[in-house]
Amino acid sequence: MIKNYFILNRIILEANEELDGFRITEAYSQEKDKIIFCFKRNDDEKFIEISVNPGFPYINLRQNVHRAKKNTVDFFSEYLPAEFVSFEIADNDRVLKLNLSTKTLYFTIRGKYTNVFLIDEDKIIPFKKISDEENDLLIDEITKINFIHHFNIPEIKIDYSDFKSGIKNSYPFIGKEILKEVETRVAEESIPQKIEALKKILNEINLESPVVLINEDESTVNLAVKTFRSFSFTKREVFDSLIRAVNFFISKKFSIQSSFSKEKIIQKHLDRELKKIVEKLNNLKARINKGSRETEYKSIAELLLINLNKLYKGMSEIELEDMLNPGTQIKVKLDPKLSPQKNVEMYFDKSKNERTNFEKSIQLFDSVKKEYDKLNRIQTELKTIDSNEKLMLIMKELKIKNEASKQGSENDLSSKFKQYIINGKYRLYVGKDSRNNDLLTTKFARQNDFWFHARSVSGSH
Repeated sequence: MIKNYFILNRIILEANEELDGFRITEAYSQEKDKIIFCFKRNDDEKFIEISVNPGFPYINLRQNVHRAKKNTVDFFSEYLPAEFVSFEIADNDRVLKLNLSTKTLYFTIRGKYTNVFLIDEDKIIPFKKISDEENDLLIDEITKINFIHHFNIPEIKIDYSDFKSGIKNSYPFIGKEILKEVETRVAEESIPQKIEALKKILNEINLESPVVLINEDESTVNLAVKTFRSFSFTKREVFDSLIRAVNFFISKKFSIQSSFSKEKIIQKHLDRELKKIVEKLNNLKARINKGSRETEYKSIAELLLINLNKLYKGMSEIELEDMLNPGTQIKVKLDPKLSPQKNVEMYFDKSKNERTNFEKSIQLFDSVKKEYDKLNRIQTELKTIDSNEKLMLIMKELKIKNEASKQGSENDLSSKFKQYIINGKYRLYVGKDSRNNDLLTTKFARQNDFWFHARSVSGSH
């Protein structure tokens, strides 16, 4: 429920109290789709983190944020620092307004158009790029919104025979989680009863203790208030403020996502390796079941040696009496390119190699079987793993590279380009050749970076 209208409503009311007397000193981004606002009051620091990721938008008040030494980009610098005045929310939409002494910032949750921006006269300065058409539409829309700074419990009036359809059409900002909670509490089709339940739920979101509900069996985490019944859980954490609950919820959600991601990586690795090992075991088992042909090749070599005078270079085959079975003939294949003596030696070598290879096959089967048993053990353990740390140990045991190290190697790309500092704060990266340019543009550059190219001269991206 972190992006639910009423949760956002309560967050901004709590934020107004926490940020009273503070000023925004800087705004920057060091992760894709996230912007950080630094608030200061004397020696006290607080941070607002806003995610504009369409799949997981949120606003979060944090006590500590470490700004990276590189790969960070400043935003709205022209308008900062500025005194914090207040947070407000639209009376019927997920649009937050951050009032400053200089200008006003907005956070809109609109699917793929989710964004943070500042309006300067008739121009929008956005966190994420927008088109000129979006610019005009947003300015027109924002000027018509009525913002409030109290908890909003609307008067519910439905002109529909179906409660859910009536709410979705007349009050779309209420959200599906709240509708699900109403359905959980009121099974009857009585619209008046459901409206009363809805008002009660909205009042609870305003006043009740917030909770984070963790379902360890399903690897899910939900944010709600302690009176909610519609979320299943195995563990419940209760908080004295929604801001602290949101902090814990986001941390727990990313932890679960990270665990799920690692679990998928490990499972994919196990599936791939087990498939290869099973195939190898089957081949080795078939080889061992055939037995060694050492004696057979040695007998052929001795037979050829006895009949050496019957051999000549260029023969591809000879039929001889089998010494082990008198009266029977056997056909022996020869290499026509070899001399009689070399053909004899070839079969002696085959006999020797067969003994060695057969012994190696038995040893290899035992070794591969141990690896197979180990992977099966890990696959069984994986079903009961309950922490990131244990998953990391498994990844280490299986020698699977961690995603973080991959990310680090991507950051090391910066060493491949020429680097300059402009005005003491803007970092400029320059490709050294066309291949370098492609790497710079497609692998290293971020969404909000600026790209330049020198026309009609031998220049770089």
